[in-house]
Amino acid sequence: MSLQPRFRRKPLASGKYQQRLTRAQEAAQTGTARAAERIGPAAQRAREVATVRISDARAWTAPRLERTAHYVENELGPKVGSVLHTTAHKVKPAKTRSKRRIVAVVLLVVGGVASTLGALARRRNTGMDDQDVPADADAMSDNGQVRTP
Repeated sequence: MSLQPRFRRKPLASGKYQQRLTRAQEAAQTGTARAAERIGPAAQRAREVATVRISDARAWTAPRLERTAHYVENELGPKVGSVLHTTAHKVKPAKTRSKRRIVAVVLLVVGGVASTLGALARRRNTGMDDQDVPADADAMSDNGQVRTP
């Protein structure tokens, strides 16, 4: 058995059927020609009327489009832009201060206060007053110690 499909061809139209087919084709061609003769002038008139009406519509529309474009560019555009700008500011989340930054600032301030208190306490414990500190650099030696005269 062959794997190729077998198609049965239809027999060609024989004498009597061939004549009927030919007559039907001729009738269709003549009917089409008559319809084209009748519809042709009407189609031409419709084409001319459509051309005039399209031209009128374009002439009517052009100035309105120009006016609308001018309004959008000069009046509506800036208003819409400002509304969008305002809305963007309203939508934008507020800046939150970082907890790390706050903690760092607090530790820095506390450290500064502690070091100042420590320096004051050390000065008080050593018995050094502002009067004991030499006013000029001549009284100090090279290593930072004070020479007494």
